[in-house]
Amino acid sequence: MDFNEKSLHARAPRTSSLGAFLAREDVKTKLVTALGAPEDFDALEASDAAFGDDGRALALGTSVSACADGARKGVDEAWGVRLRARGGRRTSEESVEGEDGWSRLRRERRQSFFNASKESTYATHASASKAMTMSSESADALYEATVDGDFRRLHRAETLAREIAEGKKREVVPMRVYRVVEDDFSRATFTSAPASVEREGTTVSDGLRAFGVNMDDVDVVLSQGVRVDPGFDLASAHDVLRGCDNFLHLVVHAKKRDERSQIE
Repeated sequence: MDFNEKSLHARAPRTSSLGAFLAREDVKTKLVTALGAPEDFDALEASDAAFGDDGRALALGTSVSACADGARKGVDEAWGVRLRARGGRRTSEESVEGEDGWSRLRRERRQSFFNASKESTYATHASASKAMTMSSESADALYEATVDGDFRRLHRAETLAREIAEGKKREVVPMRVYRVVEDDFSRATFTSAPASVEREGTTVSDGLRAFGVNMDDVDVVLSQGVRVDPGFDLASAHDVLRGCDNFLHLVVHAKKRDERSQIE
């Protein structure tokens, strides 16, 4: 992580969103004390350090896993994030008294996580009521375990939150598809929608085509750091690789221009 031409290395859990990880109290303390990041700001912006000022800002709600897959870094390679804080204390009605920029970021990321959970619950149950009625104990445990990347606590939290999965399910899986060209994730386009698995044997490739992906242009599909075979069963891929928000995050890398021209 870079801020004001200073750098800091950290291990971010794939389960967390980028913004939620940055707003963690231990990470925030390091950013403030080691890199000189401000205590308060209107907005914290992040971009892929590999593309310098040319890259667009990365959405802080994007999962760390999708960011890493979008940059196509190996498991032993570091992915660089350049941070920039904008503005000072806000005076809008959205502000909460006594809240600094980090607290606001933490609150907004938590809200974003549960909005995504409601969206995925609606997709699979045609109703978001089960996600909206989750107990505060279950919600807090699930979110904190997600941000910390603690799988034992996450397993216990998912057990507590099992009421979300109750009831008749529709034959769909919630998907987020990120299309990346030239390994520049900051310029990726993404689509979020439920994909039908009503037909037995529906594959990852079938799901991607439904999202408008031309499979002839696809180099590799990644999810949670795993290379996904396009012929793999889509429902099984969701069961194994879904994120904590219940979405299957698929990062699709297009073939390089020279590779496409050779095929043509």
